[in-house]
Order: sequence, then C-alpha cells, then structure tokens
Amino acid sequence: MNSKLSTEYLEIVVIIMRNIWYRRNKYVFDKKFLDPASVLQVSLSGWEEFKLATGRKEGAINQCVKRGVVGGKEWKKPIGSKLKANFDAAIDVSSKKLGIRVVIRDDRGELVAACSAIRVFNSVAFVVECYALWEAMVLCEELGLGTVIFEGDAKGVTEAVSKEEKNDSCWGHLVEGLQQKLGMFDRWETGFVHREGNEVAHQLAKLALHGECDMYWVEEGPDLITNQLLIDKLYMDTDTSC
Repeated sequence: MNSKLSTEYLEIVVIIMRNIWYRRNKYVFDKKFLDPASVLQVSLSGWEEFKLATGRKEGAINQCVKRGVVGGKEWKKPIGSKLKANFDAAIDVSSKKLGIRVVIRDDRGELVAACSAIRVFNSVAFVVECYALWEAMVLCEELGLGTVIFEGDAKGVTEAVSKEEKNDSCWGHLVEGLQQKLGMFDRWETGFVHREGNEVAHQLAKLALHGECDMYWVEEGPDLITNQLLIDKLYMDTDTSC
C-alpha cells in the first residue's frame, strides 16, 4: 500500500492510540470503563486543543519577532534533575470550600504526580495559599522527592517563605511552619510564577471545588489537565522572552 496518511490524520491516530492505552489503564487500576465513542470524542477534542496550542506557539513566536513583546510568563521547565511542583488554591465562598491543587512535573514537562484536595474555607487569600504550599510540600515529602522547586502565583507567600528571617505578621506562625518544612530538605526551594505559567494547577480547581474527597494521580493525570500539559510542553522549548 503506497498511500500515506496526511499529517492531520496521523496526529489524530497518535492521540487515539494514546487514549486507548489510557482507557486500558483506567479500567485496570480504577475499574472505570470508557466506551469506544467516548474515547473517540476525547481524542478529537484533544486534537483540536493540540492544533490550538500549536497555533498559540507559532503566534507567540511571530508576535515577539514583529512587535518585540516581552514575554516569559509561560511555564518554564526545571533545570537538570529538579522537579517543579506548581500549587494553587481557589475558594467558593458560598459553599465555604477551599480547593487546593498541586501538579509536579520533570524537566521534560512530563507529569510526575498531582493532587486535588478539598478543605473548609474560613480565612483570607494569603492563608489559603499557605495551605496550598503546605499540601505541595507534604505530597513531595511522602513521595520522597528531594529536589523540588515549589512554584505558585501567590508572590507574597513564596517571598515570605524564601526569606531567612522571622515573619512578624499575624500569619507568621504559618510562614514559620513552611520555612521549617522547607529547611528540612537542602534541595527544596520556592519560586514565583505568573498565572499564565500556573494554569495547570489552576485548572484543577474544577475538580477540587466540585469534589467531595481528595484525589491523587501518579504519572497520568485527570483528563481535565491533559491538554494544558501539552500546551505547556509546546511552549517550554520555545524562547518567547525576546
């Protein structure tokens, strides 16, 4: 047979094959069966997101070349053997729910682990972001991850924890607890990232705020963040900082 698949059809086939494997793992480990129609629907939706992500990447490059726009807000891969744990928190005041999300990735942008936790909301934004960072540290500690950058878009929290000095604010005890946990590991550090670079963790809010229990994933995350993980991987090897 001499005929060849077009690039678009080949992309779709690859995504379908990946989701067939995911379907098998879903059944083996979670005892959840996805019918063939659902696999096809998810695959086509993923392909559309892939095309959109590709267009965004090319657009970012062209925009930098033509307009000299300063970028650098996208997710950046960790260097060498380091892992990056992105954390975020969201609140639903009406239901008094606090959603906490943690996404851990390696230097290739591959998912190492993720969690979506639900807590009772009864405080201010600074405190809930402290809770989110704490959950990220606990998860990494339980997984035995010793070289980690904890990255979030709550600049006040990441800066307070990274300072080697006492915090005299009313939430100083929370900061001190985080500093002590951070100090337990020589190769742990904190960092700030803009919301654009923390989108995967932010998207897990849809699970956290609508869930009834904590959820954890290793190597394979929920379908909700699969496409954003792909988008971040497309950006991470592209210099859009101009």
